[in-house]
Amino acid sequence: MTQKYNNIKILNAFSLTEVLVTMFIIMLLIIASAPMITRKNTKNKAPHGVWECYLNENGQHVSRRTINGTVESETVEGNMCLFKPQTNAKKYTVTVIGGGGGGASGTSYAVDATSYGSPTSYVAEAEGDYKILVVGGGGGGSAMIGLLPRGNKGGGAGGVEYTTVHMHKGDLAILEAGQGGVGGGSVDPDAETPESSSGTADTTCTGTTWKDVCNGKDGKPSKFYIYGDYSNAITAEGGKGGGKAYPGEQGEPKCGDQNAVGYYGGKAFNADCNKTQDYMSYLGASGFKVVYGNGGDGSSTADAYAGYNGVVMLISDSHHAGGGGKRGSSAFITVENITDEVKVYVGQGGAGAIYEDTNGEPGEASAFGYYVTAKGGEGGKIRYKSDSSDTSGIPGEDGAMSPYGASISGGAATCSATAMNGQNDMGNNEGIAKENRGRVKAAENEYGAGGGGGAAYSSTSTSCSLEDKWGKGGRGMPGYVRVEWN
Repeated sequence: MTQKYNNIKILNAFSLTEVLVTMFIIMLLIIASAPMITRKNTKNKAPHGVWECYLNENGQHVSRRTINGTVESETVEGNMCLFKPQTNAKKYTVTVIGGGGGGASGTSYAVDATSYGSPTSYVAEAEGDYKILVVGGGGGGSAMIGLLPRGNKGGGAGGVEYTTVHMHKGDLAILEAGQGGVGGGSVDPDAETPESSSGTADTTCTGTTWKDVCNGKDGKPSKFYIYGDYSNAITAEGGKGGGKAYPGEQGEPKCGDQNAVGYYGGKAFNADCNKTQDYMSYLGASGFKVVYGNGGDGSSTADAYAGYNGVVMLISDSHHAGGGGKRGSSAFITVENITDEVKVYVGQGGAGAIYEDTNGEPGEASAFGYYVTAKGGEGGKIRYKSDSSDTSGIPGEDGAMSPYGASISGGAATCSATAMNGQNDMGNNEGIAKENRGRVKAAENEYGAGGGGGAAYSSTSTSCSLEDKWGKGGRGMPGYVRVEWN
């Protein structure tokens, strides 16, 4: 109702109570309609999906499909995974990680330099005493002529010298290993033939007339000296070549009480003996260590065998911890409208070193078809860290961290055969084929991590009673492939 007071209009308004009641009713209507608005905006949206491919403990590819946080399937697929295009997905985000490299092993000693058949040099890293082994080249065997037992004598073993030399930091050591003598019957009896390969037969060494070409040639001497001090060179003579009616003799100095001469029947003594047995074993496999400086076999043909090359080795008292493996590389890509199946490969981690003073193996590459590839990480390197102390231990280096944050620990500097190994090492299971030594299942935050390096103790340490004072390298972690959409 409008009232007029002296030509002034007065309007009646809503009361405060009426306004509050109206607002409350509107609020209830909004709350009630919210579910309908939400359903209308989301009913056509595709679910969020994740597809993964990884390796299990047997090295088999496994695929896993997750929709809106719920795992729908997990399938062992064998030597690769197959990614299938997803319904209602138009764009895919792909992550690929290569396998991590394996860790290197430690060492309780250091073969710092070796010469075998050709000269080499070494610069002293620190002042101290260095052990030196010098073995001369073996003499060549003699060839047999006619039907009579003329010749067929083995060559003599090279001489052996084993001593200790004090070197200052920066000293340049020269190592010159002598080559084995050529076997009788070779076309060029003065040629320097490495290893025990036989020469080519010469027709002048057949028949009934003995000629000098039928004799095995002497092995070459081996030498060690500090540059600028040649007068004090440590020398081991080469073995004498086998002759018409006599075997070759061992070069000077002699190896203990052994004569180490060749004999009728083709075989020759080797330069190894009790004095150098342990020292030469530093080179590794027992089937390999006994041939240095061997005399060449005599032969029942006109073509005898050459002597084996000598060797010069320099070994310090330092011990070395192994380096950790590098992580696998990471690659990312966005792909739209995939219409065909994609072959997916996950790289295996690199094997950790199972022999002393050895690099780790590299990891394998991972790939999402031809779209994107991620390289495997490099294997850890030997001698990550060194120490010349006789008592201290050195821990192995940790492997490089996974893109997801975890790392594989290196071996611990403690007197325990297992604790000195990098994490996830092969243990004593050395019979597994090399290509399968990296097999191990990774946790979800370990994909692509590098393997840990092995620890080390000095071979002369009195604080650790283990016979083997070095740790093996750990295996690198396998790679990973992940695909997301919506």
